[in-house]
Amino acid sequence: MHKRVMADAMDTIFVREVTDRDVEDALRFGGKASGLAKMARAGIPIPPAFVIGVEGFRQFRASRAGLGEGLLAQIHGAIRNLENQSGRSFADKDRPLLVSVRSGAPVSMPGMMDTILNLGLTSASALSLAQGSGGSDFALDTWMRFWRMFSDIVLGIDPPELVESVKEAESIARKELTASAFQNLERAILNHIEAAGEAASADPFWQLEKAAEAVFRSWDSARAKAYRKHHGISDELGTAVTIQAMVFGNADDRSGSGVAFTRNPNDGSKALYGEYLIGRQGEDLVSGTHTPIDLSQPDALDPQLRQAFETHSQTLEELYADAVDIEFTVECHSACNIDPLSRGIGVQN
Repeated sequence: MHKRVMADAMDTIFVREVTDRDVEDALRFGGKASGLAKMARAGIPIPPAFVIGVEGFRQFRASRAGLGEGLLAQIHGAIRNLENQSGRSFADKDRPLLVSVRSGAPVSMPGMMDTILNLGLTSASALSLAQGSGGSDFALDTWMRFWRMFSDIVLGIDPPELVESVKEAESIARKELTASAFQNLERAILNHIEAAGEAASADPFWQLEKAAEAVFRSWDSARAKAYRKHHGISDELGTAVTIQAMVFGNADDRSGSGVAFTRNPNDGSKALYGEYLIGRQGEDLVSGTHTPIDLSQPDALDPQLRQAFETHSQTLEELYADAVDIEFTVECHSACNIDPLSRGIGVQN
């Protein structure tokens, strides 16, 4: 019987690209992936992504023994597809593919589930990033942001304590763009984690596996259970995990992250309404630690970007037949691209 269950798990397709039409089914693939699938079909630019469906969560929850060989093989195959779509390679030294790992429940549970950003860097690829156009500030902000999230969500280690323990090594790495300085910072991070009694690895594939497991586990966290009880949401729904190529709002001072409404929520008028934070990732906007720009100001966005944003906004309103709120990221290097992550007001995503 055990062998039969294992064979079924190996044969089941748990992982789908978000461009798959089936992913629009939020009950099977979660609201976030469902929204991405709908946007992709509508021609809106989204970073390439794949989703581990709710069936993957149910297998994980039932087995209590990790993701399992079959699911891991599917995740690795999906990563190869992301590499082909992005022109980058996961765990690569020179052109690393970085991903976010996000929960995607069939119903909206704001702030209850976990997210990890910037997964995929090693000391070698972080150094390569630092030697690029973004410089050491971009590379180390991106790398350390990942470790703060990973230590907190996956390992249960206090992020400020981690930052404090490695601040000398980080300071040296900001000044000395050398392999030894970045290797020393990585070793300081791993030493702190190991001293806290947790397993640690600089291997992005290991980190991806542990991040996906942590997002699955967050469904059964005390805060998530309390939220579902209060709102009458079934504990049996489960969650999907969406893994998506990163877009960097912290790439430079022409990049940024924002949240916007396609209508003014105060009077319903059709006007861009929201906030935009220059040179930062989305979590900085949500945390309230930085002062954003009012998007209603004419110079809040580059004119070309504003035009693209308004075009995408109109498409989203037509798609959902409703006003929508939009989370978006702008990454600029030689050229600017705007990638929205959106959900309709009153529409689960």
